[in-house]
Amino acid sequence: MKKIYQTLMVLIAGVMLLSCGKKEREEATPAPAESQISQEAHKDSTSAEKYYFGIDRDFLGSLKQGDTFEIATRNQEMIYKLNVRRVQEAIPGITSISANVEDTNTGLATLLFRDGKLTGVLDIYKGGIKYRVQYDSSESTHFLQEILPEEMDALEGGTPLSPRKGMK
Repeated sequence: MKKIYQTLMVLIAGVMLLSCGKKEREEATPAPAESQISQEAHKDSTSAEKYYFGIDRDFLGSLKQGDTFEIATRNQEMIYKLNVRRVQEAIPGITSISANVEDTNTGLATLLFRDGKLTGVLDIYKGGIKYRVQYDSSESTHFLQEILPEEMDALEGGTPLSPRKGMK
């Protein structure tokens, strides 16, 4: 059972690594004059709004089970407290992080930390919302972006999985 769990974690880390490893496209647009860019300016036609946040990369690099940290957007519109359940470095240089969002009934964060960049998913059960966590190289910061229902890979006629009631 332990080998299956480890293999599964390596596969998840590999998929996340592939999503992190794609080269970022350089845009030939001039840098904006304002240091604070409005959240509205970062909407694109196919995805939800981006909510930018900063992280303490040194802290995340030394994260361990039982630690807590916050993801708080620049304008404090969203603040999520993450309680770390598991930290594992199955592949050198890539740390996988599993954390409860607030508590086990609120949500779950599945994250990868590599080269000072965080990527992954926040699944907020209470709101029925999922956020992707990614790094924006043009802004040199991270962002949360809601994963819209039409972007989710769900079977037709199927219902989304949700945690069983009473699980802790």
